[in-house]
Amino acid sequence: MKTRYLLFTGLYFVQGALLAYISNFQKNFLDAKGVAPASISFLTTAMIFPFIAKIFLGLASDRLPIPGLGRRKPYMLLGLAIAGICFLAVAQVDPGLNFSKYSSLMITAALGMALFDTCADGYAIDVSQRDEAGAVQSFMMAGKALGYIACSAFFGWIAARAGFAPVFQMLAVVVVMVAVGVAFAKREEKSLEQERMPKGVIQFFRSLGLPMLLFAVYGMIYSIASFGIDGIVTLFLHRRLSLDENIVGIYGSLRGIGAVAGAALAGFTALRYGRVKSVVFALAFLCIAGLSVLLIEGPASSYLIGFIWGAAWSYQETIFVMLAMILSDRPLAATVFALLMMSSNIGIAIGEAIATPMALSLGFEPTFFSLAAVAVCALAPAILLLKSIPEKLNK
Repeated sequence: MKTRYLLFTGLYFVQGALLAYISNFQKNFLDAKGVAPASISFLTTAMIFPFIAKIFLGLASDRLPIPGLGRRKPYMLLGLAIAGICFLAVAQVDPGLNFSKYSSLMITAALGMALFDTCADGYAIDVSQRDEAGAVQSFMMAGKALGYIACSAFFGWIAARAGFAPVFQMLAVVVVMVAVGVAFAKREEKSLEQERMPKGVIQFFRSLGLPMLLFAVYGMIYSIASFGIDGIVTLFLHRRLSLDENIVGIYGSLRGIGAVAGAALAGFTALRYGRVKSVVFALAFLCIAGLSVLLIEGPASSYLIGFIWGAAWSYQETIFVMLAMILSDRPLAATVFALLMMSSNIGIAIGEAIATPMALSLGFEPTFFSLAAVAVCALAPAILLLKSIPEKLNK
């Protein structure tokens, strides 16, 4: 195993920790504090926008290296510093009394994490070979899943006993630990190609043509379904079944274990059957697993279906990011990768904006069925993508 694979696992651990709080506890926490569903949906959607704006963060990293420090590590450390400070500050805020302050801090923390995420993606592409895309993405997703597993159960245990202030403090501790790893990480090599390509992004996307459009449509549609479902599962457990933070935390950990399995499965099937063909299976798996959430009747079934849903979500996510990584232009890696991921982030924002209000107004059953139908709609652009560029992607 290459040492940098372990580094990639560590870099993405912090993303899993933040996701553990946001996907498992934030909506339930705010709902218990009496925050209106529309405000909860607004905040969750607003926290996605820094990730949609990753293109500008990628441009800064690609084009404005800091002399003597490089173009990835200093921005990664800056992003982590912003997020860590915000987590420490938000631990002192009661969102029921001051939702605007809580929202401002969480959105700023999301901006810091988006900066870190963008530059970490670019760093991974800078120091890896193109044929390592599958392995690299599997380790990244595994790292995110490990952070999710460890922190879901731990956050649930802490929140049930001491509230959520210690949860935010622990998030800050995780950020500091990852920052230490980044500080000692190997610096990326300076790319001579980068100096020669002032218009590389425009030329690159013009050359892709129809495949790029299909990729964008596919990414947006699947993300509406995937993240829309993922964002309301724990709200379903809280509202419909009245499960407490401990059980929700254990559900999150089992979901994370499933995500590790899904990431590993994605790497294997992509190599064995072809990356784009794996998309069809991923979407079918996502649809079936999303509907299975409605079968949850208590703690035991929530753990089993949590594992299944985590595997389906991670499998689809790993396949998609793998394709984006392969498509990314090497000299402008962070910029192009951010552009490729933008469609997915827009889909996430749409899914988050509609799923929570829909579930609380129309009910969970029609919401889950509607989102599963959206996942089916992503098959058409995915299959057309397969037919348009098999030589480039299906190796």
